[in-house]
Amino acid sequence: MVVASPTAHFGLPEAAVGIYAAAGGLPRVVRNCGLQIGSEIALTGRRLTAQEALGFHLINKVSKTPESVVEETVELALKIANMSPDSIIVTRHGLREAWESGSVERATQRTSERYDRLLFEGENTKIGIQVCYNSNLQQATGEQNLRAIIEIGRSFANFQTRHLH
Repeated sequence: MVVASPTAHFGLPEAAVGIYAAAGGLPRVVRNCGLQIGSEIALTGRRLTAQEALGFHLINKVSKTPESVVEETVELALKIANMSPDSIIVTRHGLREAWESGSVERATQRTSERYDRLLFEGENTKIGIQVCYNSNLQQATGEQNLRAIIEIGRSFANFQTRHLH
């Protein structure tokens, strides 16, 4: 994830000095921007402003000011840090698998094979689902909401029975 200063610039200048972007920049720019824009950036040495990079999905966010980039980056990092560490590890793995394999099905299968049992047997998952269940129960105002929440609890119990025993 990238939070950029509004004064930042992005590019692949290697061709301008007689080499090529050998560290993975070429496939990344093509995947994110498409072949046409990726070609322009890589073959002409075009430099993108932070706003252009955001428009081409090369970055996540442009900070409000150059001085606030670190604070805004830490704010984003804290959102992640407040999640279950187990779920972050598995989610990041799934994202990387999808990036590297290019196949939704294969990425899902590999992540599931590697982590499902460990994740759903873990204490963090049990705590998270209980907190979510309790929170939803407190917010339920009508019979329909209460039934939906009870169904979530039953689904989790059924999942545990099928996958954890």
